[in-house]
Amino acid sequence: MTIATQRGYSFEKEIDLTLVELWDYHFKIPDARTMQGFNMPFAPKVPADFCGHKSGRFQLLECKQTKMKSLPFDRLAPHQLDALLSADKSGGEAWLCVSFNNRERKKELRIDRVFLLPIREFMHIKSHSERKSLSMDACIENGIELILHHENKQRIWRI
Repeated sequence: MTIATQRGYSFEKEIDLTLVELWDYHFKIPDARTMQGFNMPFAPKVPADFCGHKSGRFQLLECKQTKMKSLPFDRLAPHQLDALLSADKSGGEAWLCVSFNNRERKKELRIDRVFLLPIREFMHIKSHSERKSLSMDACIENGIELILHHENKQRIWRI
C-alpha cells in the first residue's frame, strides 16, 4: 500500500467517525482495499466512499485528499461523478469531501482543512472555471468547512 493510499484510508476513517454525528445512518462502501482477502480477478468500481441517509434523504459522499492547495478535477473518476449526479437528481444529497492536507511540512506552512462540497457546486465551479482543478479558495467560498477535534487520540471533523 502506498503512502498516499494509507493517507487516504486514514482520512476515510476520520470521515467515518464524523458521519456518525452528521447522518442518521451510514456505511462505508467496500472497495478493492477493504476486499483484499477475497480472490477477485479485478477491482470493482464503487460509486463513492460512503452512503447513508439523513432526515429521510439518501446521502452519497466521495472523499478526496490532496497535499496541494487544489484538487485536479479529474481526480473524481467518471463513474464516481455519474453516481453522485444520479443521487442528486433522484432527490438525494451528493457530496464531495475534500481534504487539503500537507501535515508533513513545517508548522508555519501547514495546511489541514476539510470541506464538504455539494456535487452541484462542484459541477458549477468546474463548468465555469478556466482552471483544471478545484482550489481551496473555491471550497472556502462554496463549501462547508469542517473543524478538527481531537478525542481519545482520534481526529474527528465537525461542522
